[in-house]
Amino acid sequence: MLASLTLKPGHVQPVWAGHPWVYEQAIQRIEGGAVAGDELAVLDPRGNFIGRGFYSPGSAIPVRILVRDPATAIDVEFFRSRIERAVHRRRSFGLPSAETNALRLVNAEGDDLPGLILDWFADVAVVQLGTVGMKRRESMLLEAIERVLSPKAIIDRTSAGVPAERAFSSPKASCEATPAFRPFLSRSAGFPTSFRSRSPEDGLLLRSETDARSD
Repeated sequence: MLASLTLKPGHVQPVWAGHPWVYEQAIQRIEGGAVAGDELAVLDPRGNFIGRGFYSPGSAIPVRILVRDPATAIDVEFFRSRIERAVHRRRSFGLPSAETNALRLVNAEGDDLPGLILDWFADVAVVQLGTVGMKRRESMLLEAIERVLSPKAIIDRTSAGVPAERAFSSPKASCEATPAFRPFLSRSAGFPTSFRSRSPEDGLLLRSETDARSD
C-alpha cells in the first residue's frame, strides 16, 4: 500500500490549484512508513487524493508532485514520455538548430519533472539529479534519456552539495567515447557563437573557439 501525506487545513489550495511543491510546514502527518525517495500519495485533510510525488525527508519541500492521478505508473515509460514532451516543446521553437545545439531540454518543474535538469551539448546529455527520489530512479532516467535522445554520452553533473543535503551518494561523471573537447553552438546576443566542452572528468568547461585557438 502506498504511503500517504496529509496536508494541514489551510494549506491545500495552492497544491489543489496545481503548484507542485508541498512545504514542510503544510504537512499534518505522514503514514505508511515512507523512507527517503519513496513514492507518496498527497491527500487533503478529508482524505481526498491530490497527487503523488517522491519523499525527501528533512527538506523544506518534502514532496514535489509528479502526477495528479492515482493510477499512472512512474516507470521508464513515464520518464520517456515526459522527456519526449519537453524535447517537442523545444522543437516547436526551432531548437536545437543549425545555430544552437546547446540548450536545456528538461527544466525540472517547468517540464513536470521536479528534481531533474537535463542539458544538451551537441550530442552529449548532461543531467543533474536534485532529489533522492530521482536519484533512486537514476537507471530509469538514463534508459529514458537513451531512448529519446540516443546521446553519445550521458554525464552526471549533480552539484557536490546536493547529495549531502538530500541523502544520496555523490555522483561520478560518466562518459563513453567522448573526445577531450566537443564543439557546440549557442546563439548569444543575436549572433551564433561556437564553444567547446572539456571532458567530464574536469567538468563542463565552456570556452569560445576564439579563446581555444590561443591554447
